[in-house]
Amino acid sequence: MVADVDHLGCLVEEAQRIVWEQKGRIIRLRAAGHDTWDAQRIFQLLEANLQNLREYKHRLECDGLIAAE
Repeated sequence: MVADVDHLGCLVEEAQRIVWEQKGRIIRLRAAGHDTWDAQRIFQLLEANLQNLREYKHRLECDGLIAAE
């Protein structure tokens, strides 16, 4: 179970990194005068997935299935 907990924590961290990278892409695209609609939509989807991962991890913590950090 410890490996699963570590893996879930790593997934949350990786998802957060990807969200930050996408936000940076949007900033760079906008600064260069490009349309950002597609990049913003992807950002919204990535953010939603990150939130789902966080909520799943939190539910497991609340249910006592994994230890809270």
